[in-house]
Amino acid sequence: MTPSLSRAQRFWILTAVFLGWMFAGMEMSLMIPATRPAIQAFAYSQGGSEPEIATNFVRMEVMADQWLSRFIAAFLLGAQSFLGIPATLLLGWLADRMNKAKLMAACMLFAILSMMVLIFAQEHWQIWFFLPLFTVVEATFPGGNI
Repeated sequence: MTPSLSRAQRFWILTAVFLGWMFAGMEMSLMIPATRPAIQAFAYSQGGSEPEIATNFVRMEVMADQWLSRFIAAFLLGAQSFLGIPATLLLGWLADRMNKAKLMAACMLFAILSMMVLIFAQEHWQIWFFLPLFTVVEATFPGGNI
């Protein structure tokens, strides 16, 4: 039989989980500028003629871009799922207390805003503004039925 956790113990467990998730994202965002010099050094360490070095460098850059993009995309999808839980609960609570038509209109404004942020984003960190806004839209339809 396992002992039940106190309220304080539950709070500290959730805090540790959240901080672990947050710092994993920070580590992944630092990975991009940290790996570029390593990739360049590796490409030049292979030796060979100047065209071979250039070919290796371009090939390594393309591979790095592909894998880092997949890594960031996976993290963003996980972050949206993580943020979707409290957003769904909050919207459900608000739907019980507000006019549903006005709440839906506000959620659609969030949809417009989030798409505008995504359209005009120039760098990957700007997508972090898109993520919470679009999570509100996704939480409007928790079953995925639009």
